[in-house]
Amino acid sequence: MSLKVANDTLNAEKITDTTLGKDDAHFGFGKKTGGTYRFELIYKKADAQDSNKEKLILKINETVYPKMAVALNYQEELVNVPAQAGTHILNTNESATLKPVDANGKEGDAVSFPVPQVEYVAKDTNSTVTFMNSAEKYAFVKVETGKAIDTDALTDQSMPHDPMKAGSAFKEWNTREDGTGTAFTGDTTVNSDITVYAIYTNNPKSVPGKEIPNAPVKKSAALPKTGASLTLPVSLTALGLVITGLGILMKKRAREENNK
Repeated sequence: MSLKVANDTLNAEKITDTTLGKDDAHFGFGKKTGGTYRFELIYKKADAQDSNKEKLILKINETVYPKMAVALNYQEELVNVPAQAGTHILNTNESATLKPVDANGKEGDAVSFPVPQVEYVAKDTNSTVTFMNSAEKYAFVKVETGKAIDTDALTDQSMPHDPMKAGSAFKEWNTREDGTGTAFTGDTTVNSDITVYAIYTNNPKSVPGKEIPNAPVKKSAALPKTGASLTLPVSLTALGLVITGLGILMKKRAREENNK
């Protein structure tokens, strides 16, 4: 904190003042030989004499002239910070009033000055990713700056569906229109507004030729019933053996009878 008087810059020196509250402060500028100051600044967090308003009182202890500008340079903490992105014009205080007193101690008419203002620029904490599909703006997605679309806190924002193009297959999103840049995915960190482009590959053309018939499907064999199909050939074979044996026996008996 400093005070500029014409071309002179006076630095602030804190003054011990037991008449002030614990949250108040007293500063002096331009200390003179007798220990007094050319200018004094008193800060009151709650002035009991003025509806407990927060107040800065600048005391001018020397004669000043209209051509000799007096400017107080100080910093204030912004309490109610605007959340909306953009430029905001804010009042530093509610009012500014000059109460002049001449060399004889006679008070003059109070003069009200325009309320001092400051310009505050609130930056957007989100970035925008613009997705281009050829010359078409395919989608706009918000993402927290310094984070990725898939992992930030904006649950209503997500990667767009893959676009389509006749005769082509979608390959990726890329930071360059010709595909020579960096691939962009939902895990890519976004530090500022960015535009990405849809990259495609050509679909393979079909080769003319004969159609290949469907391969026959093998059917699983049915389980046989016990004592039926599996035993039938064995039974027929056994029966054939019995009949053959019977024929040989009958022929043998016929020969024996003829020999008698």
